[in-house]
Amino acid sequence: MLIRIDNTRPLLRTLLLQFIRRVSTGEARFRRTKISLCLGLLIATSISAQAQQKQSDTVVQIRVDTQYDDSSKSLKIITALIDLLPPIQVDYPKGETLSDFIFRQYRVSTYNKDSLTYLPKSYALLEKAILSMNGAEKPEDLKAGPIKIPTVPPKALEHFNTSKPLNFLPKIWAFEARARAMLSTSPKHGNEMLFVSRPVDLAMGRPAAQSQLVEVPVVPNVADDIFKDSVLSSVGIVFNYKMGVKLAQNPTAQPPSVPPDHVVLTSSERQFIQTTLTARAQRDVYMFVLDTGWPDAVTYAESWNLLNDLLTNVWKHYFNLNFPTPSSPVPFTSPSVPHCEYIVRSLTEFRQLDPGKHIKTIYVPLTREQGATPILQALLETNYLLERLPGGKPLEPTQDVIKQARKVASDVVKSAIPDRWTGDEVQTDKSILDAVLGLGNAYAEAANSAFFVSESWTVQHKDYHVTFPSPLQGLVISAVGNSKENVNQDEVDFSQRCLSDRDTIAVMNLARPVQPTDINLLCCSSMIDEGHLDEAFAVGYDGVVAGTGCADICGTSFAAPRVAWLLSMDEAMRQQPIQPGLWQVTEQDRLKAARDTNNAGFNKLWLDPIKFLGEPRN
Repeated sequence: MLIRIDNTRPLLRTLLLQFIRRVSTGEARFRRTKISLCLGLLIATSISAQAQQKQSDTVVQIRVDTQYDDSSKSLKIITALIDLLPPIQVDYPKGETLSDFIFRQYRVSTYNKDSLTYLPKSYALLEKAILSMNGAEKPEDLKAGPIKIPTVPPKALEHFNTSKPLNFLPKIWAFEARARAMLSTSPKHGNEMLFVSRPVDLAMGRPAAQSQLVEVPVVPNVADDIFKDSVLSSVGIVFNYKMGVKLAQNPTAQPPSVPPDHVVLTSSERQFIQTTLTARAQRDVYMFVLDTGWPDAVTYAESWNLLNDLLTNVWKHYFNLNFPTPSSPVPFTSPSVPHCEYIVRSLTEFRQLDPGKHIKTIYVPLTREQGATPILQALLETNYLLERLPGGKPLEPTQDVIKQARKVASDVVKSAIPDRWTGDEVQTDKSILDAVLGLGNAYAEAANSAFFVSESWTVQHKDYHVTFPSPLQGLVISAVGNSKENVNQDEVDFSQRCLSDRDTIAVMNLARPVQPTDINLLCCSSMIDEGHLDEAFAVGYDGVVAGTGCADICGTSFAAPRVAWLLSMDEAMRQQPIQPGLWQVTEQDRLKAARDTNNAGFNKLWLDPIKFLGEPRN
């Protein structure tokens, strides 16, 4: 846990620093009453900081290949861990040399050149760091007692039984808070008071494990520094990281008093979709809708049951365990923000064309309302375990790892995911998106299929550190929003990824083209950069539910799930096996092939269901 002294009041900060300095030097003039006063202030500040940190701590987890070998790559990892992770505290025993201490802690030495542990470059990095952290110039200056050392896991055994799969499962090096205050000297972290943590190996008895997961609680700005590092960002994930979500349509709009809703599909398109899907469906496809909640009792029960089935299959396939089914859903209550109710209406005419229910639509709330806590915890727990699989291969996790996964999931849901929506914006946690991507991808790999995630909301771009599995056998379908902005210039996530990555399709709200040059972006739709239409992974589709103005039920929020549904239908009819590394490329090629090159500008992006779904595919 971190307590920032520079955030306290000036007088309190001064007293705290005096207390630490005078106690450490044994200054006699610092009388008992003053010690009591400062100690009381310190405890009070610690309690206050603990309450604050409970809401703000971000858990960073770094997967470290512990087969250190003094190579350039290995030294970069050790250097990054030293520079960016908070130090830990251990006891330096009396009479032990620093070289013996480093060998005992890290299993690297400068003793015998014939030894597998002879790593002089790694040793030099660790020795220099330990001396610097403790204000010592040479090893002889270190005194017996508590000292700070780098958060670097020890070197793995090099001779091990390769037939034992647990040797390839990372050990978890988690951290428990201890009530011992100290000042960090790391220039990366600034002048912070740390509650030093003790590493706890949650997978005992596996000295041959070839990697370790270092799990450290830090404040969000430290997490940002870690994920800006080119070395650690490629092997790290983060939990409990705030994500500000803004709905891509005005949620205060009210449904019209007189039905029917706007109809998107023509009669020929409806006939084609129903006939083609019924005749050519090969599999069921999962489509996730991340939004304000469950729109109605039927969708609530359906989503809950589908998600339980999906989790059960994943646990059986990857962990060889029975999924611990969450408590039964509570009685349905309507969502506080009706945005998800409009999404259901936007999909009604499409779902009616799928009597076999091949497109399995699962609504996932971004808050805890409507009794979502158990299912959100199950999602996060499952993804935590999936992240620990060596190379994504099935392997039964140990009970201590499952216990840790459950604890992390519970902590994140309780501390980082809000109780409910209160308007068109909410501060939720990016772990939900991580979990949906991880779960969807795991199922898709096992079933040789693909999955789709519909996002009818936007976030302003920053380093969210969302974990996109690689290769991703799925796509995020992201609304661009309704503020008439260029999402690539203004960096609106996640739709701006349509130019840089193949994991996200940006969706604009576009009227069906009548004339090739009559471009009609509906309901204040934002847009992708018009100068890059040819390479953009983007489409335009009708997002009208009722009305046609910016204040009506109309927006990219409702174009995006319609596009996700059509892509899901296309996947349901796929005949040939997926090539995981090429699947997204194939999808983009198919969407480009369905474009009408006679149209001008954004009209090129109109998604014609018949042309797209009628294209031959492998």
